[in-house]
Amino acid sequence: MASKESYLEIKNSTKQNFSISVSEVDNYDWDGNSRPDHNFQGVTIQPETSNKQREELNKYAKSAWFRMTLNFAGGQTATFRNDQYDAINGISPNPRSYTLEGKDKSLFSMQQQVSSSGPTSTFTLSYASSSVSQKNWMKGITGSRSLTSFTLPGTYQSAASVPAAGPQKTQTLTITEQLNLGIRYFDLNVVNHYGKIVFVYGNVIEKGDRIKDIFTEFSTFLSENPTEAILVSINDVANDPKDFASIAINFLKDFSSQVYSGNVIPTLDQARGKMVIVRRFVSDGVYGLDMENGWPADGTAILKYTASDGVRQTIQVQNHNTAASLEHKFEDVRYLLDLAADYSGPLYVNRTNVQLGFTPSGLQAYAEQMNALLLDYVTKRQTNTNCGAVLLSFPTADLVNAMLKGVLTA
Repeated sequence: MASKESYLEIKNSTKQNFSISVSEVDNYDWDGNSRPDHNFQGVTIQPETSNKQREELNKYAKSAWFRMTLNFAGGQTATFRNDQYDAINGISPNPRSYTLEGKDKSLFSMQQQVSSSGPTSTFTLSYASSSVSQKNWMKGITGSRSLTSFTLPGTYQSAASVPAAGPQKTQTLTITEQLNLGIRYFDLNVVNHYGKIVFVYGNVIEKGDRIKDIFTEFSTFLSENPTEAILVSINDVANDPKDFASIAINFLKDFSSQVYSGNVIPTLDQARGKMVIVRRFVSDGVYGLDMENGWPADGTAILKYTASDGVRQTIQVQNHNTAASLEHKFEDVRYLLDLAADYSGPLYVNRTNVQLGFTPSGLQAYAEQMNALLLDYVTKRQTNTNCGAVLLSFPTADLVNAMLKGVLTA
């Protein structure tokens, strides 16, 4: 069959890898095996790379249409349809924006350009906006990186923003406001109260279904921002070995499509669009990242366990909640910040506040002083320095922005 030589190139300018599936190809339009459904089918394109293939067109065909679907590691999809004869005939304008289809089309933008030096049609996929904000900062992180390898701003007693928290109040922002601020590690202190999971603040139990409301907030945020991932620590304060695990796991089934319950610390792409469960409750089975065994009641500890893939997981925790002075506590916090910067591998979890009895002026005043010290220290560090997971009380936009400065200025 007489044919015309052309080339098709797909460029990935996002931070996520995607695999390609090709459909809607008419055999008549192509010559031999040099056609998209043969040389692009099942191909994975890594972030900031491209793939270029020769496509042989039937000389007598008037067009050569194909549909290409891009399946991202984080679960997002986008699709487009194109006539490969564009490489021969040219396009106007050149380059031009190309319309995407699919449920996640609004997350991405695509540009098509036909080379002036040869019959090549190039499609470049980017995020819809080149800017990265505190609301969606994880889209600036390459998806193959482990969650241990970059800063995770977090909050301590994340739900303690309500009047029921009383003097144990540690937050003024709602969960959604924290998410929009850039918080990605959430610490939930809860108990089993007559078969329901409820929040607890010191000795005060908050009755009602607010736990469901908060997980719905997580779910909604992730649906609207699927490039993001969050870690959710579920801490059974009562340490109930009998019923808590079954009640909690059954509750989480309502959000199963957005829950990562494995015990292997995932890569970002494995966690995008999901709540990574941090298990701080007794369970006989494998469920969540195991921080139940060995969590320090007061002080520091290194937690280790062999995950289901046979790989040793390491988590280092700073939970010194009876530090005699602000200066002493800050030294504890700074020590783990420095470890996170210098030694990659473990997941570092760094609590920045203390118990109420060790804050003469109250938790908020203590947090404001601690946050000021943190802001000064983090601001002076090199860009893109890993801080680990830092659990803040009363976080400010300035502090979170400083922790994420390498991502937000990329």
